[in-house]
Amino acid sequence: MLTIVRAATRRLSVVSTPNVRLAARTREELTSSRRIVVKLGSAVVTRQDECGIALSRVAAIVEQIFDLHSREHREVILVTSGAVALGKMLWRRFHSNGVDGPLDPRACAALGQVRLMSLYKEMFAQFGIRAGQILLSNYDLVDRPENLRLTISNLFQAGVIPILNGNDTVNKVEDGIDLKKVSETYSTPDNDRLSGSVARIVNADLVILLSDVNGIYTRPPGQPGAFPLDTFSVRQRDGIELNGRSRVGRGGMEAKVDAVMSTVSSGIPVVIANGCNSGTATVLKDVLNGKLVGTLCTNAPLERRTTVDVAASARSGFNKLKSLCARQRAEIIERLADLLNDRKEELFRQNRLDVQRAAENGTGRHLTDRLALNNGKLESLISGLLHIARDLRKRDRVGECSSCMLVAHGLELVQETVPIGVLMIIFESRPDVLPQVASLAISTSNGLLLKGGSEAENTNKYLHALVQEALSLCDVEDAVQLLSGRSDVQSILKMHSTIDMVIPRGSAEFVKQVKKEVGGHVPVLGHSAGICHVYVDRDADEGMAARVVEDSKCNYPAACNAMETLLVHRDAVGGNIYERIIDRLKQKGVKLNFGPKLSQLIGSSSNDSISLTFQEEYASLECTVETVQNVKDAIDHINRYGSAHTDAIVTNNSETATEFIRGVDSACVFHNSSTRFADGYRFGLGAEVGISTDKVHCRGPVGIEGLLTTRWVLRGAGHTVKDFASGRSSYVHKELPANLTAKQEKDSDRITI
Repeated sequence: MLTIVRAATRRLSVVSTPNVRLAARTREELTSSRRIVVKLGSAVVTRQDECGIALSRVAAIVEQIFDLHSREHREVILVTSGAVALGKMLWRRFHSNGVDGPLDPRACAALGQVRLMSLYKEMFAQFGIRAGQILLSNYDLVDRPENLRLTISNLFQAGVIPILNGNDTVNKVEDGIDLKKVSETYSTPDNDRLSGSVARIVNADLVILLSDVNGIYTRPPGQPGAFPLDTFSVRQRDGIELNGRSRVGRGGMEAKVDAVMSTVSSGIPVVIANGCNSGTATVLKDVLNGKLVGTLCTNAPLERRTTVDVAASARSGFNKLKSLCARQRAEIIERLADLLNDRKEELFRQNRLDVQRAAENGTGRHLTDRLALNNGKLESLISGLLHIARDLRKRDRVGECSSCMLVAHGLELVQETVPIGVLMIIFESRPDVLPQVASLAISTSNGLLLKGGSEAENTNKYLHALVQEALSLCDVEDAVQLLSGRSDVQSILKMHSTIDMVIPRGSAEFVKQVKKEVGGHVPVLGHSAGICHVYVDRDADEGMAARVVEDSKCNYPAACNAMETLLVHRDAVGGNIYERIIDRLKQKGVKLNFGPKLSQLIGSSSNDSISLTFQEEYASLECTVETVQNVKDAIDHINRYGSAHTDAIVTNNSETATEFIRGVDSACVFHNSSTRFADGYRFGLGAEVGISTDKVHCRGPVGIEGLLTTRWVLRGAGHTVKDFASGRSSYVHKELPANLTAKQEKDSDRITI
């Protein structure tokens, strides 16, 4: 035993006087933490109804501590709350049995502490490890902290999890002190501060504070505009509005921030995270794996602006952009087009760096093609931007009057178009998307947060610099912001009051994940999948059908508007139309997966691809081929298995085409045209921010009109509802021409009424 104590003393002498250092500034730095203080708040340990211990939550955390301790060989110190809260529950039971008296905190702590430690002992024992309770005095925390360091070191060497609680901390009572006075002023530190004190004494690498909130908020949770910060610097303290105490404990956000200030000032990072939600089962591991969980608190200067700053800048830029007239916004877009042309050599150089890196990383050919810029793509991009600018000079859709009504004499109601606000657009590897959507946002006076694929990092940064240079014409550079990492996206998606719409451009699974992270608090505009069909009718022209099918599948297989399923009328199977289409697809290297009906019809027993579900989105030179009885059968198939994106019919029978167009419930329905035409530029919109398969707000390629909403403006002369109820005024409800200005409406009213 003496040898163990001496070894522990030698080891702890190294850490007994820790030097002040910079705390971790990134999540990745947390992964190397070896000695960790984990604090469980009362809200984590006790149930919401305050009728007992939250066994499942506590068990999940205990299991994670076991993994960190036994499998990852980390040293975990557990600081637990909950004794007082649990004691209060037991005290109420005594009171119901006839015991009177106030809820004395120390008496509650005494009742709850025994129950709480018994619980931890049993839970850790299930994993074959022991837990030990450390009793502290102020003497240990202030006068002789080396005592605590030695005790904890001995417990670690014995394989024991140390457990501390603020209720075990007793004040040192000097001789001659009035014990009654001590009782009245008795106060122990809350466990947030205790965790920080212990962490500094034992020179911990990290403190994790688990409570019932998702981190430090910009203002008290639940208030408008409140959202959790992903990173908090001690320099931000004055800019944070704090609330009071927690639901069941003695802490609260203010106590946490105060504890954080002293802890991170000594160079120990702190993470404040939620230990009560669905992520409790992995919260400790997620923090130590560098995931975006809770708020990382640090004393280090941040390497870049926080997401709060970025989002606030976009909101500020949006407010400035709204004040610009159409001519000014058009000039910004035209300037961007000029910059793209003038700086194309440097743009291509930056793009080559991304393409080269993608090739070195083994990126597939079709994705590399999307990433690469060339003169043709750039000319098309510039043409689209100039189209948007010309259209804006001719007609400013912001502030247009869509309906006007004379409600009563002197009371006019106008419905006018307005920008949505701040948009977040997450797009794939196509870097030309950035200036396209930036121009659409500028045209409609929307603020913009952009996140491009990491594979196009160099190109996106350069393009964003060009956008900001163009915006500098009118001092509105803040209106378009570029996010640098996925963690930024996750953080801003939590800022429900900061963004007004999210537009993810990617796979159906990606769109689904974004919707899940948003949690229904912010509208998400996107397509569910790109399962597009081409139906070749028996009355189709042979050459036309072959061209349309080939273009729909082979022009750009990775696009969301590429054909994934080919439907052929039963009467056409085996004929010239069918044979020509199949031969053309095979020549292009398309892998054909025949459906069961077609396989039976042509006598094919070999379908070595997959078990078809008719909902495959291949995004490559591969497609499903199936036969249908007639156009009604084709409509039923598409409405059942399609994704409501884009579907086409090839036929010379106008009645059949009409039936198809009326019956197919998709955002885009084409007749004798390739599905690849489902694109904002090809629709004459200049560009698109994405394609929507939603039925609310907008569908199909989303251009300028999809980025606008409406509001009602009522102009009166002291009108009140009481006047109408009393009969002094009466409603007219007369519609006025929607293109009249407010002044023209008044002049018109004087003439006609």
